[in-house]
Amino acid sequence: MSRVPDKLTFTGKYGYITPDGKPAIPAQFDEAGKFGDDGLAPVGMQGKYYVKWGFADRAGKIAIPCNYYSVNAFEQERAVVAKVVAGGKLAYGYIGPDGREVIPCAYDEAMPFKFNNAWVGTEQEGEMSYQLIDAEGKVILPYSVLNLQDGGKFGQAACAVRGDDGRLRYGILANSGRPILPFEYDEITIFSEWNAAENRWTEAGMATRDGVQYSFDISKRDE
Repeated sequence: MSRVPDKLTFTGKYGYITPDGKPAIPAQFDEAGKFGDDGLAPVGMQGKYYVKWGFADRAGKIAIPCNYYSVNAFEQERAVVAKVVAGGKLAYGYIGPDGREVIPCAYDEAMPFKFNNAWVGTEQEGEMSYQLIDAEGKVILPYSVLNLQDGGKFGQAACAVRGDDGRLRYGILANSGRPILPFEYDEITIFSEWNAAENRWTEAGMATRDGVQYSFDISKRDE
């Protein structure tokens, strides 16, 4: 009796087919992701130590060289990329559709440009602090924030600043950096929910201050 292995390891190459199953791009990549609306797909080629990532076009040609440890799909004409820098550390930045590194790989964490601005993180003494930047890398806010929760459907983010007493005080910022809730709460969580009756997403913030719980409607509003 043959035994089914506990785990199957794929050792071949990746390519692409059309929706009707016809070959479109030969199996030539060591890793591959799906095509975006921009006509580019993340693809990986085995390097000396690890798979290096770039992007291929619909003809199978490498449009952006495979020079990165990881890449994300393009959003707002920016893609998060990571590369290994001195000491084996990963550093994150952004490239444009032409492959140019628009925002240098100098951050410990980077969020996609789902909206006009994006959050980037820098670790300091074991704590990640975040800055809000625009598509050219310009810093939007004159201060950094901590404990970022940026999962809001409309770009809003719950985050904290440290007060003079050392305590973290939480608030909510719009993607423009405009305060929606001031930094005066002990804790804040953002919730998104689909409203089937109104056929739209709604968003709420749940906050606590001095043991009292508050709820806020923070559905999309003008910036």
